[in-house]
Parts: sequence; structure tokens; C-alpha cells
Amino acid sequence: MTQFRFDPKECALIVVDVQVDFCSPNGSTARRGKANSKMQALPEKINAFVKQISGLGVLLVYVKSVVNEANLAPNVRFFNEMKGIKRPTQEGSGGEEFYNLDIPTGALVIHKEAADPFSATSLKQILEARNIRHVLICGVRTEICVDATARKAFSEGYNVIVISDLVATRDNNTEDEQYALRFIDAYVGFVLNTGQVKQVLS
Repeated sequence: MTQFRFDPKECALIVVDVQVDFCSPNGSTARRGKANSKMQALPEKINAFVKQISGLGVLLVYVKSVVNEANLAPNVRFFNEMKGIKRPTQEGSGGEEFYNLDIPTGALVIHKEAADPFSATSLKQILEARNIRHVLICGVRTEICVDATARKAFSEGYNVIVISDLVATRDNNTEDEQYALRFIDAYVGFVLNTGQVKQVLS
């Protein structure tokens, strides 16, 4: 059981990449034959949690990947070309849109091109201006962008909580997901479920 408390007004909930290409049964993940039932179920769970913490003063930040090939860093473009990768969430494709999220009035929306939402965005400046000290992270995919967000947030000086029942990956990537969560819990922050997070915010 958790023994610490955070002032909710010093917390930001960062919702990572809950988008059509990852979470929809019609998005690129599903179209490529990769089962994504766990990601499909995630928006409803996140919406319910946001309602439960509404009014506490937690800053809500919704992050989405929006890829424009022309704007990618040269090393990223080179990597994609050599690997034969066509990244999802391409700008203007429709796959970059949020999927089934109820975004409250006043929530912030951040577009990113890197795995984490701190790189080449104004997120850190926004958090500093709001006196945010702690970040709560949920979204997809656990072993990629959630993991990258947690590591970057920790390196930027924030206390990090990843919400274990509000993250997901492709159905056949469970082992990678569990490894990422174990690493985060050992070296980066805390992996807690929604019930424990509500205690931290109480």
C-alpha cells in the first residue's frame, strides 16, 4: 500500500497516444493484423478515471503523435528509410486523431513527433509555469511511448507514476509490457493502479 501523498494541484495526468491508428479496430495497428483489443478498451477506462479525479485540480494533458515526414529529424528519417518503416499517425490521415476520449474543457493538447512529449514541444515550460512536480502517465503503447515518457519525465526532475491499469499495448506484446513496467518501477518511478493513485491524490 502506498504511504505517500501528492498535492493534486502539483500533478499532471499525461494521456499518451490514445489515437485511432493504435486503438481503433479500424486503425493501422488492426489493419496490419495486430490484435489491439486491450488498446481498444483503454479510452473508456481513462475517461472514467478522469471523471473520478475531476475537481481535484490535476492538470490534464492529452498527447498525440502527429507525424509529418518532412519535419522529422534527419536521423529519424534515415532510420525509418533503412528499416522500411512507415510510421502511423501521419498528419492528415485521420489515424492521428484521438480515439473515443472525452477531453474535458480546459485540458491541454500536445502534439509530438518523438516517442516522448517533452522532446521538441512546450510541455516542460507549461508544467513549470503551473508548478507541476508530479506526473501521472497512462496511454499506449506501454513499452514504447509510455516508457519513453516516464523515463524523460524522471530525467527532467518530475516524480513519476505510471498507472498500471490505464496503459496497454498490442495483445501479443504482454512480455515487453511487463518488462517495461518492472523497469519503470525499479528505476524511474512508481507503478500503481487507479485505486492506489486515488489514495496518493486524497
